[in-house]
Amino acid sequence: MVLVRGLAATAVAAVIAAAAWGCSNGLNQTDATVRCNEEQQGKTACFDKDVYNACVSCYERCGTDCAPQELCPEQYLCPGDKPAAAGTGGSAGTGGSGG
Repeated sequence: MVLVRGLAATAVAAVIAAAAWGCSNGLNQTDATVRCNEEQQGKTACFDKDVYNACVSCYERCGTDCAPQELCPEQYLCPGDKPAAAGTGGSAGTGGSGG
């Protein structure tokens, strides 16, 4: 009986550890919002609604691995993300080819 309980406890611990390891290390929305509010205060000239939303999304996806790129408008990237092309971003949205 003790052996069964020990195995059950080990199995539960393994499932919890696997679930925690498999989850992203992103922040919850509240923590991401707090982080981006702080970022916005220091970079008001390079921060608009689109940048703010990208900031929150980045911190939710990859947590403290989210990296500001020190651009204007600012870009926030998770490891492996590629920066937007120069001259894009800001509040202009995603433009087309104009045709």
